[in-house]
Amino acid sequence: MHKLNNFIERIKRYLLGEETASERRDLYEMYDRIDESDTLNEEQRAKVAMRVRRRILQTIRVEQHVSKPFPFLRWISAAAVILAIVGGGYWLTRQQQRPATVEELANFEPDKGYAVIILPTGEEVNLDSIPVAQSIQVGNTIIARDASGEITYKSIQAGDNPIYALQTPHSSISEIRLSDGTKVLLNAASKLYYPAQFGEGDRIVRLEGEAYFQVTKTSSRSRFIVESKDQRTIVLGTKFNVKAYDHDWAIWTTLEEGSVRVVTNQNNDRNVVLSSGQQAVYESAELRKQTVDLESALGWTKGLFYFDGTNTADVLRQIERWYDIDITYKEDKTDAQYSGKIPRNLPLNKLIDLLIYADFKVDPRINAENRINLIIN
Repeated sequence: MHKLNNFIERIKRYLLGEETASERRDLYEMYDRIDESDTLNEEQRAKVAMRVRRRILQTIRVEQHVSKPFPFLRWISAAAVILAIVGGGYWLTRQQQRPATVEELANFEPDKGYAVIILPTGEEVNLDSIPVAQSIQVGNTIIARDASGEITYKSIQAGDNPIYALQTPHSSISEIRLSDGTKVLLNAASKLYYPAQFGEGDRIVRLEGEAYFQVTKTSSRSRFIVESKDQRTIVLGTKFNVKAYDHDWAIWTTLEEGSVRVVTNQNNDRNVVLSSGQQAVYESAELRKQTVDLESALGWTKGLFYFDGTNTADVLRQIERWYDIDITYKEDKTDAQYSGKIPRNLPLNKLIDLLIYADFKVDPRINAENRINLIIN
């Protein structure tokens, strides 16, 4: 009973966010040792889970242990059920998903979909439907694709200046030239809003996701402004990258050439000016700048996943987004971080082989909806 109470106390600390790294690691390892073939059936497990959950919640409320009878022989299994209920995706995925076969991984191809231009009417134009070196007219809009595949557009209605959006799917990037000559390379699962023509004054676009900009200077020296969640990036003419996905924990603005100013939406006085090779990081309402390796930060524009020894979690998020899979990463700050490059055009099984070669432990699983999840540590 002492062991049971001690374990429940650990789970309570976990629920309250008060556990130590050692306690958290012990809980993970204890779950990994469970022999699923020896656990309770679903009905029994549900009853046990309810009893343990009730005890844990009671200890949290009254800060004392409850000494009700409990089947000691199954306490590890029951605790694992509770961790699956309250502890997030790692335990849940391990219990509810089956291992992926080599054949399934070798044959896996992400749904590349296609990039689309979204017209002001909401109509979507598939860029693959536009032949190279030709154009199509949709309503009052002419959309053209040159010999290199680059997209341009214009409105044929006088005085009309609609807002378009370019949207890329997973596993795909797209390039567009804006009306001022600025080139934009849009990363996977991203969206860029822009006007048909830039008028007088600031040239403003809005980004959801990640894009690399090569901004053209104008004779009027008008500012080019990229609006993204919680911040604005202001330039005259330069090359820079903004990464601002909704589900990422920060916004990264990386300068390759020239100079940019990054300003938070909450406070115009909170800003940083970047020089070449510097990066602004906006995280938890704090804005800071740091020096970065441009080859690593801009690796996606060269078709690479680039591990630099410090960014493992971030690169795994890139892999997750590119292949449109799920990744559960058990990060251990004491582990050595991997450095190296992986091409973005590899089949999934080859990518997993490289991760394993780099000493990652990879457990590929498939859920009931046939979606792949890589459990990595």
